[in-house]
Amino acid sequence: MNRFFVKGKTLFTVNYSLLTILFTLHFSLFTLHCLAQDQHLVDSLQSRLKTAKQDTTKAKILNQLSKAYMGNNPDKAMDYAKQTLSLSEQLDYKKGISSAYNSMGVINMNKGDYLPALELVKKSLKIQLEIGDKNGIAGSYGNMGTIYSLQGNYPEALKHYFAALKIQIERGNKLDIVHSYGNIGVLYMHQGNYPEALKNLYASLKISQEIGDKNDIAFDYCIIGSIYLDQGNYPEALKNVFASLKISQEIGSKSIIAVSSGSIGLIYQDLGNYPEALKNYFTALKIEEEIGGKNEIAVTYHNIGSIYIRQKKYNDASEYLKKALSLSKEISSLENIKYSYKELAVLDSAQGNFKQALEHYKLFIIARDSMFNKENIKKITQQQMQFNFDKKQVADSLKFEKEKETGALKLQKQKAFTYAGFAGVALTLLFLFFIYRGFRKQKKSNHIIERTNQELHKVNNELKETQAQLVQQEKLASLGALTAGIAHEIKNPLNFVNNFAELNNELIDELENSRDEVEKKELLQTIKQNLSKINEHGKRADGIVKSMLEHSRSGTGEKQPTDINRLCDEYLNLAYHGMRANVKDFNCSMERHFAENLPKINIVQQDISRVLLNLINNAFYAIKDKPGATLTLTTLATAHSVIIKIKDNGTGIPESVKQRIFEPFFTTKPTGTGTGLGLSLSFDIVKAHGGKIEVVSEEGKGTKFIITLPV
Repeated sequence: MNRFFVKGKTLFTVNYSLLTILFTLHFSLFTLHCLAQDQHLVDSLQSRLKTAKQDTTKAKILNQLSKAYMGNNPDKAMDYAKQTLSLSEQLDYKKGISSAYNSMGVINMNKGDYLPALELVKKSLKIQLEIGDKNGIAGSYGNMGTIYSLQGNYPEALKHYFAALKIQIERGNKLDIVHSYGNIGVLYMHQGNYPEALKNLYASLKISQEIGDKNDIAFDYCIIGSIYLDQGNYPEALKNVFASLKISQEIGSKSIIAVSSGSIGLIYQDLGNYPEALKNYFTALKIEEEIGGKNEIAVTYHNIGSIYIRQKKYNDASEYLKKALSLSKEISSLENIKYSYKELAVLDSAQGNFKQALEHYKLFIIARDSMFNKENIKKITQQQMQFNFDKKQVADSLKFEKEKETGALKLQKQKAFTYAGFAGVALTLLFLFFIYRGFRKQKKSNHIIERTNQELHKVNNELKETQAQLVQQEKLASLGALTAGIAHEIKNPLNFVNNFAELNNELIDELENSRDEVEKKELLQTIKQNLSKINEHGKRADGIVKSMLEHSRSGTGEKQPTDINRLCDEYLNLAYHGMRANVKDFNCSMERHFAENLPKINIVQQDISRVLLNLINNAFYAIKDKPGATLTLTTLATAHSVIIKIKDNGTGIPESVKQRIFEPFFTTKPTGTGTGLGLSLSFDIVKAHGGKIEVVSEEGKGTKFIITLPV
């Protein structure tokens, strides 16, 4: 499950995605303003406004009122910003004009109207550059970074965040440095670079605590909690997010309360506590609708829809996910659009609409790849390198000032110009090289894209025709593997039935010919025992047949308390015999490590048995040609879950493949031997139970799948 937050000079925006939703996706968004509405401050400003003359002082008061209302009343904030602009234009007060444009841009950004927001902030920046307002320039860079982040343009976002941070470090403005560190940390978190994310966020938190800014402290706690959630550390996640909620309630910031509530909802969703998750999501949604943030509302719709899928309330899920997608398109948020498509694919798959699921999943891939392509990653790396270089220049400048006092300034300046000249030439050449190479690649790419689009159109038509056949093939392959194992399993009890029945026929003949009463009694007793054995093994065969029938049903069964050890043992045997029936001379060592006193858990037995069969069959396939092949099946229990581990010492999974194994229709097996749906369906089944599947693998050494199911 992905999480994404943005925090600006006058704005905090939080975008949870699902992470595959999940981020997995994964994926939720919330917007909040860093300034809670301080009623005492508002009253004081209103009082000053009544007596203020039509001068720059009044313009400043109007602008302060606009900022004070941003977090809780965007309409009133916009009204004051327009008054600021009107008065400042009358007075030709350029700083007031730029401040008004900036405030109007932030308000539009809060509402999710990104294009007008970007234009307004650019107008503000243009004036600030003209008058040399460095503090305002840094603020505009930060707000532009936020808008680019929300649109999914991460290279541009990082470029503007670093530009803002450079100015803020030069000026030593701690509050602004806090915001820039937070923004950069959030951007790294969104890309899954948790070490860099935590490094920047803890830097932000440290300074926030030094200056006592509770808004920033609350926000930093919330983001840090979400990182721990992404890493599966639920105790730390809850501790940090509840700390955020407590502080935001103390300062009365509705927007941070909404963010914290949304974060808590995500944690409970991961833990499988859907009622508590929905409670927190609806709390967040109510506040977001009051504030009017389209971006945040869209993601909360998305999160609510995700919960309804897991509760099998498909109509409700469809309603919320479609609302999320519509609103995301309206505000041009590529991040939200990406995860909406992914969750809609999950919904379609859960309803058996595999054709539509494929279409939505393809749209998700297109959106994802447009955000995380190699060119964007290269740009982000370049921005990091450029910032480090600029930061060194700032540090060198400070060093030069100190050495100036000792009389060594002239020599140092010469060195500085020399180094800066070399560095400037090198950077210029590097920049020109990238432009030239990019131009050539773009020209070549356009030709490839045109040709690829034609091929994709053809392939898409073929996919539509064969998709239904593939899904059916996967079901039949699974059933075929099960049937082969059942045939072997059922053979044993049937042999017993046949043998004892034949023996009884012989005993009855002896009984008819016997004249000894003692012998007759012994024969009758033996016949009775044999009939008992026939009955016993007949029931055993009946049980195996029922198991097969349960597996062949669709996954709409009711959850029932189930002994996981028994289920694992049964399907390990069935898969083994099925493999032996299909692969000549197949053999392997099977180790069972089942936890004693394992609690029964509520599952749909035929669904989880299908998961076990898929994973065990995959393990057997990986070790079928390996000498000393071993499969180990382990069960264990924690306080909140039951864990199943299926480990083999086979071929392993290459790193290049590992990230895609749960994608529908992706397979590494030869053509005709696999549909690529087994792991995808298994992933969906476990997720629908509130659990998760993880894979640990090393190429050439083996693979371990870990299934976690809530108790």
